[in-house]
Formats: sequence, C-alpha cells, structure tokens
Amino acid sequence: MNYSKLAELHTNIWWQHDAKQFKQLEKTIYNFLSLLSFSPGQSKKASICICESYQEYDKTNFKKMKQKHEKAMKELGFSSVNGKNYADWWIAFSQRNKIKIIRTVWAYHYNFFKGINKVLAPKATLLLILAGLLGHNKRNKKITKIFLSLYWRVILIQGKRKFIIY
Repeated sequence: MNYSKLAELHTNIWWQHDAKQFKQLEKTIYNFLSLLSFSPGQSKKASICICESYQEYDKTNFKKMKQKHEKAMKELGFSSVNGKNYADWWIAFSQRNKIKIIRTVWAYHYNFFKGINKVLAPKATLLLILAGLLGHNKRNKKITKIFLSLYWRVILIQGKRKFIIY
C-alpha cells in the first residue's frame, strides 16, 4: 500500500472541500477509494454520496448529510452505524465541541476494529485529530500529509483492511 499517496489524496479531499471544488473532489474521492481496494462500482457510487455529504455539511443540513454518509457506508459494504458515527463527528466539529469531536472520532474508529485491534482506536483517533488540528486547521498541507501517512499506516498495519475515513 502506498501510504504517502493515500495521505496525499486524503489531504486533497480536505483542501478541495475547503475550496468548494466539488467536481475535482468527487474524482479525488473515487481515486482514494480505489486505492483502498474498493471496486470501481463501489468507489463511483460512494464518491458521489461523499461529495454530496460535504455539500450538505456546508449548508448545515446535517440530517441530509447523515443520510449521505449512511448511504456511502452501505455502498462500501459497511453498517449504516458507521455513517451515523461519521456524521456525528462532523456535527461535533461544526459545533467546535472538542470533547465531543474526540469521543465521536474514537467511536467511529472503535466500531471498525475487531478484537485486539480495538487498541488501535485511540492511536488512530489521535493521529487523525493531529492531522486536522496541526495540519488542516493551520493550513499546512505538508504536516497534514505526514500525519495522515502515519494514520493510514496504523489503520492498515495488518495489510488490507476494509476501512474508510475521508
């Protein structure tokens, strides 16, 4: 797995959303999902839902945003609970509720991991939050990419594991 490329695409997703470059955002999400070994059909359908979820977030239409996240997760073969957890941390972020952000990002990770791998949830949560706080929020693409590269190494440490965060 090319963790650097994965981190670059993940970083670009965040920056393209900020710039409201939705057509490019959808293409980047598709490439991101494809690199994570999702099928072309899954990647296409989910990339549309994810791009639309970003647009609903911008409108603060959290109910529709949550529906889009749940649909994207189902398209990728995950439980709709993953979509609910994902939307919850976006809502916490919009409210600038730091404690809730940490709790909801942790719940999102914890739901994905099985057995002993659940010990990775706090590490993954910390790396993602650092990528967001020190990279994205400070508008530093290099730092964001470094933390996201480490993040994806932790997530995918045991080889190809089906997981998604965007």
